[in-house]
Amino acid sequence: MSRIYEITTAASQDIDAILSRLAEVGGYGTADKFLNTLNKKLKNLAAFPFIGIARPDWGPHHRTILIDRYVIVYRVTDELVEIIRVMSGYQDLDEFFIDE
Repeated sequence: MSRIYEITTAASQDIDAILSRLAEVGGYGTADKFLNTLNKKLKNLAAFPFIGIARPDWGPHHRTILIDRYVIVYRVTDELVEIIRVMSGYQDLDEFFIDE
């Protein structure tokens, strides 16, 4: 059963910031490439939501999967894959989730 995915406001803001930074540093082609890769990854997550690493220490049903040097944090419900954040893997992600 394929689920739909939904991007939270925080994740949308993360993606916008990543795209802006990539366009600034590597040009719009780099940003477009990342966006295309992200879209493919999210469609794949909708079809196979349990391929990511479970992170119960961050919250119920939280999982992560990598895309380049970024971490997609998401949670799975019966019908939905909710994209919570898309963050740099260089950040201390525990800081954002350990108290949820």
